[in-house]
Amino acid sequence: MEHMILNNYLNLLRNFMWKRVFIFSGFLLLFFNVSVEAGDWTKLIIYSPWVEGDVDRFEDFSLEEKDMVKAAKPLLISNTYMVIFKEEGKFYLQPKCTQNWYIWEEGEWKTLFYSPNQGGFCTSMSFIKDKEFFLLGKYGFWEGHFDLIKSSKKDEPFEWVYQKNQPLDYQALGAFQTENGIISLFGLRHNPRLNLAEMDYNGFFLDWETKSWSQITLKWETQFENNWKKIGLSRFPHFFAFDLKDYGLIFLENFPIEGTGWYILDKENLEVYFVEAHVYLFQHPFSLLIDGENSFWLSAPNLGVFTQIEVEDLLKGAERVGGLEIKNFGVFDVDQELLVDLTLLLGVLVVGFVWYWQSKTKEKEVGAEVSDKNLPAISVELENVLPELHANAGQLLKQQELDVLLGIHEIKNLDLKKVKRARLIRMINEETLRIFGNPCIERVRSEEDRRMMQYRVDPVFGFKKNLVSPD
Repeated sequence: MEHMILNNYLNLLRNFMWKRVFIFSGFLLLFFNVSVEAGDWTKLIIYSPWVEGDVDRFEDFSLEEKDMVKAAKPLLISNTYMVIFKEEGKFYLQPKCTQNWYIWEEGEWKTLFYSPNQGGFCTSMSFIKDKEFFLLGKYGFWEGHFDLIKSSKKDEPFEWVYQKNQPLDYQALGAFQTENGIISLFGLRHNPRLNLAEMDYNGFFLDWETKSWSQITLKWETQFENNWKKIGLSRFPHFFAFDLKDYGLIFLENFPIEGTGWYILDKENLEVYFVEAHVYLFQHPFSLLIDGENSFWLSAPNLGVFTQIEVEDLLKGAERVGGLEIKNFGVFDVDQELLVDLTLLLGVLVVGFVWYWQSKTKEKEVGAEVSDKNLPAISVELENVLPELHANAGQLLKQQELDVLLGIHEIKNLDLKKVKRARLIRMINEETLRIFGNPCIERVRSEEDRRMMQYRVDPVFGFKKNLVSPD
């Protein structure tokens, strides 16, 4: 009964907001560039019902690409969507709520893998990796799961992929590929047979090499944590998620609760950001064209929206939701991970011991410039890297160079290294801000290759003066 009352209330609110939709849509059209450059697109998502002429709005599609999309119309299942992948000059189609894959050849969609099963993988994450075709998970009213299947042999429509520690009765709101695995963010634990229905405010990480899931903990900012706990009032929030090269995006509608808008995962630093929106942009039908590494076109005819969105533009007005911590990486068991941490700690202590004796020598040279009694305490980690930071002040460092400076370059697991890098950068910046008044490591994009990240070491006030920590 409460669920029905809530749904009626939500419908009233949506009707109230409808007049604002067109104002917001007009703002989008004015704010974003409306010329389409679709030549380098990688993925096209079309949500039913089919809208005649919608694909023609993507003017830079070739005639073959337009014909290809239109030919997919009979394969689009009502109340769901389909994804067309562009991979190495070939086109593949995966209709949701099926386990089927098609390939575009000789002017028609030909069956690549077929299964008579329907409904088992609605709204799943579909992706192509190492020339194999995968489906992950299902989100549904009755039940969900996080099963992983792949298709790679024509005589076998699919095969199950065994996953260690697979989350049970779990439905992710968003699942995103990283260099070494998949991050799922938010979701529901739902099984009516067990009277189970609860929100999951964190997520999981799948190590692709070991096929093992680990728990993710999101360290929430307080105001967002409070809002998310209220989502439990509505068991099935409206949402749509999709994956880009450097970011994972979830658009979530939380009426009447605050928090409607974009939730953006930065895959590099494992931080989650929020950008507020006043209209749910993914009302059916819509088309979503990913035309770049971190940009996409959205066509929502019922809203009058046809616009290009750059994620970096969205992030300019973003608030930080929190940071992810990934525990129990599959490539390590508990003892091995402890051994890695102890090795790093031992290295820090050894370098710190050497630095201590060097600093005692430098203390005489600095002389009157140093006022030991007035300096705040400096942590061992910061004391360790201060000389290197000072030596590289004003320089742009590549990621590998920064890893050497931070002493994490020998960690083989890329996701573990990423977590430690982000933690050390945050710790160093917080401490230099506290001691010197400024953070000193800034993450910037390479001017030569916008896909690459670099790190600027900014000179902080009192850097040279305060190289010696107090006794």
